[in-house]
Amino acid sequence: MIDPTLRTAYLNTRYVVTVGGQYLTLKIGEASPELDDILGARSVEMAAVVTAWNPRSQCLPREENLDRGNALSSVVHDLGLETLPVVATLGDPHWIEHGLLILGIHEGLACQLGRQFAQNAIVTVTRGNVPQLIELINPGEAS
Repeated sequence: MIDPTLRTAYLNTRYVVTVGGQYLTLKIGEASPELDDILGARSVEMAAVVTAWNPRSQCLPREENLDRGNALSSVVHDLGLETLPVVATLGDPHWIEHGLLILGIHEGLACQLGRQFAQNAIVTVTRGNVPQLIELINPGEAS
């Protein structure tokens, strides 16, 4: 189970997606008609935000995070899925994480990727619904 303070931080994080030189901000629990438009234009029903940075929310050096992010990008590319870059932030310039908005992925595969890269949680969104936090920590396992 995710520590309640950490879970609150995840719920308050803003996910800034870069789309064709424009920026779209996603927040868990808040509707995004703009993201619905993107999903519709690409004929997909679902997307997920996944990062490889800071596994289990333990800060790593920038270079190591960049290497992990490149590994995630490679895995997703090999799956043939389209991505958009994401920066996750709480508004603190000292804490940001780069990740991917993976278009057309299903929740099971998104969770698998999150676990593969030792993440506590991912964010999923289905067209017409609000983004949701999906915890990846098993009961009895602490973050």
